Amino acid sequence: MRIAAAANSMEYGVKGYSFDDEVFKDKFEHTLNEKLNWDADLVMRALKARDKILYLTDNAGEVFFDAFVIEKLIECGKEVVVSPKSGPVLNDATVKDLREAASSIHHPNSGLWEKIKVVPSGACIGVSLEEAGEEFLDVFRDDRYLVIAKGMGNYEAISEFEAEPEFGLIGRLIYVLRAKCVPIASDIGVLKGELVAKFV
Repeated sequence: MRIAAAANSMEYGVKGYSFDDEVFKDKFEHTLNEKLNWDADLVMRALKARDKILYLTDNAGEVFFDAFVIEKLIECGKEVVVSPKSGPVLNDATVKDLREAASSIHHPNSGLWEKIKVVPSGACIGVSLEEAGEEFLDVFRDDRYLVIAKGMGNYEAISEFEAEPEFGLIGRLIYVLRAKCVPIASDIGVLKGELVAKFV
């Protein structure tokens, strides 16, 4: 959770938030040790309660870190479905970005990435119920899956309908992000700039 949240520091174009590759590289260890605003017991119970995980990616640069998180989930015996974008949207990760990240840290013949299923969420910011394909929506609605939603775009989109009974997301949804702007931080109930892992 901490690596996933810290990696969400990699962002360009958010008003009032600055990011620099070299600064991030130099301070990543510090970033990993920042306060993580979360209820650790609730999040860990949620992770242990389900064997299936839907992992919604965010920014392209982050997927290199997400790959380590996904590897750990697989090592813990989880069945993981990863959902990048089906096509370019701002700086969000695409299927191609995910494949590049996977191949950069694992030999193509290692077999690890054969254990995950890639189901794109569409070519839109966050999750658009109108744009998403049926395969994605089937997994998204399936209450056997714990949904880990990375980044502010996913938070902004999913929080609009997270309580709708049709999706049954209450009790199986974790938002992981850095709260980069005041409106999002205020909505979540954290300080601007904090790392967050929020169980819904």
